[in-house]
Amino acid sequence: TPTQADIDRVPSGLDVPVVVSVLQIDQSTTTKSVTGHIAVTQSPSVGVVLSATGSPVRAGDTVTFTATGSNVGTVSLSAPSVTTGSPGVSLPTWSNCPSAAFAPGTTVSCSVVYTVTQADVDHGSVTATVTASASDPAHAVVSSSASSTQVAIPVTATAAVISVSTSPLSPA
Repeated sequence: TPTQADIDRVPSGLDVPVVVSVLQIDQSTTTKSVTGHIAVTQSPSVGVVLSATGSPVRAGDTVTFTATGSNVGTVSLSAPSVTTGSPGVSLPTWSNCPSAAFAPGTTVSCSVVYTVTQADVDHGSVTATVTASASDPAHAVVSSSASSTQVAIPVTATAAVISVSTSPLSPA
């Protein structure tokens, strides 16, 4: 049975030695060594889902964005990274992405803290868009489709009451 390491290492398939023993009618055994070939299809693929936590109401509040990359292919991937593609939203560098390889069916997460600007408050929301990428066993870069999430910033109305009196003050 091929292991994940075998699939990652050999893009075209595996040659597996097989020893075949045949019991003859005369009760003698004939042994023959043959090589079998197991076809291996390497299909590197990565996906990403972006989420956000935080309830900003004013400039200076923060939102934490988390990008969860999934290895949805058949080979291990390494060096995951996240790229921001958000017009008008400049997220800090995603510096906490793990660099170790991750096997098919597993995920890695990276997060970044974003400080809400007055322009975000005026707009009423912060929308972030990211893509994920990683390297396959042959060191080719594989990229995901984009994922977006939006964080609403509620509009808060404030009112001020100013009282102006035009009558002179009378002595008490």
